[in-house]
Amino acid sequence: MVVVFAAMHNTSLSLARLASVLAAVMAMAGSLPAAADDAAPADLPTVVVGPHIVHAVPDQEPPPPPAVTLRDRDGNAVAWHAPPPARRSPSAGSLPVLISGEASMAEGLSLSLRGRALHLFGVRLAPAGDRCAAVATGAPGSCDAVARDALATRLRINDDVSCRVPPGQSAVPPGAVCHDASGVDLGGFLVAQGLALADPAQSYEYVGAETAARTARRGLWNYR
Repeated sequence: MVVVFAAMHNTSLSLARLASVLAAVMAMAGSLPAAADDAAPADLPTVVVGPHIVHAVPDQEPPPPPAVTLRDRDGNAVAWHAPPPARRSPSAGSLPVLISGEASMAEGLSLSLRGRALHLFGVRLAPAGDRCAAVATGAPGSCDAVARDALATRLRINDDVSCRVPPGQSAVPPGAVCHDASGVDLGGFLVAQGLALADPAQSYEYVGAETAARTARRGLWNYR
């Protein structure tokens, strides 16, 4: 277009020369590429999604694989692989027993609940030589008596107790994890106060509470 304007202002150019210049400009404009907006969009690739595979769970367990016997080249058995034992649903004897109701003190650290004696599971009395401060007076006394007194005090406030008897026990009376109506674990309460000891032979549940009582020097740990 600059050429066109220059030619128009040059009075010495003839009309024929101006016409040839315009023709050259029009030819140049026709050779320019089309605008990007006018370009046709390229075709997008087509993705085929297959059906989703669902693995159905059988209603019954598959049969176990057969036993396999490995033999050497002489036919002698060198190894025998038995099939894995079949899984069995838990029987009634392997499930914990739940008992709840009004509880009272029995011998040692045991409760009487619905006519059954239940020992606090995972808890044992302190040795005879250990001393504990009495709940009422604070005077040192036998930890056995102080622990029973503390347990009886809680039961007098609310004797509604729920106990879970773990399966597989042969001891008499059986051990039970018991909670009072406020949700306090009675065995854990005695161990945390330093009035009884954890019994790892039955459970490691109260080992942490015993460590905390020892660190804080509560109960019998104040006299050791």
